[in-house]
Amino acid sequence: MPFALDPIPDQGVNFSGHATVTLHLSGRLGVQHARPLWDALQPSLQRGAAICVEARELEEMDSSMIQILCRLHRNRRLMVKEGAGEGFRASLERRGMEQCLAPDAAAAASAPIATAKVPAAAGAGKRKSRG
Repeated sequence: MPFALDPIPDQGVNFSGHATVTLHLSGRLGVQHARPLWDALQPSLQRGAAICVEARELEEMDSSMIQILCRLHRNRRLMVKEGAGEGFRASLERRGMEQCLAPDAAAAASAPIATAKVPAAAGAGKRKSRG
């Protein structure tokens, strides 16, 4: 499966008062992955967790996957790790969503989203609140 859901060790990142779970995205994600991803997120969301997206290895995602991320974003339950990768950015740009979900500095002024500075191994770090 081109996604995996892992709790950040010791829940070292806290976002808007929520414990944080890391969602690793990789490869090519399409509509066939949307329902399994949404179902996999439900236990964490029901516990009140926020989702931290790590997408360095993502090649492509379609609109169904972006809709899931946008829903989490609207509910203030999403942050994107810095260095999300070209596949993540390109997928957003092709759909005109780069200002909504992009984790980079160019989107900071208009995007009410957080970017987590979380070292992959340590699981703890600083976060910037944008919005």
